[in-house]
Amino acid sequence: MVFTTRDVTLMDSQRPDDTHPLGRERIHLLLLEDARRGMEDIAAGRTEDADAALARLQKSRAADAGSSAFAALGVMNNEWPV
Repeated sequence: MVFTTRDVTLMDSQRPDDTHPLGRERIHLLLLEDARRGMEDIAAGRTEDADAALARLQKSRAADAGSSAFAALGVMNNEWPV
């Protein structure tokens, strides 16, 4: 069977557009799941001060960036070869 452009356009116009609403529903369900897990973390005492968490992450990233820069140059333990 051969479909013409007109046939495909007609079939496409009759297809229900269910992808967009389902996508929004999925996002809502994911947000609700994140909120539920956050509430469980709070109840279990798994919290951290935001400023302390950001400082810890920045320090970790700076250390990772420094060590990877040395590794790219072939330097071990941040010591230059002599």
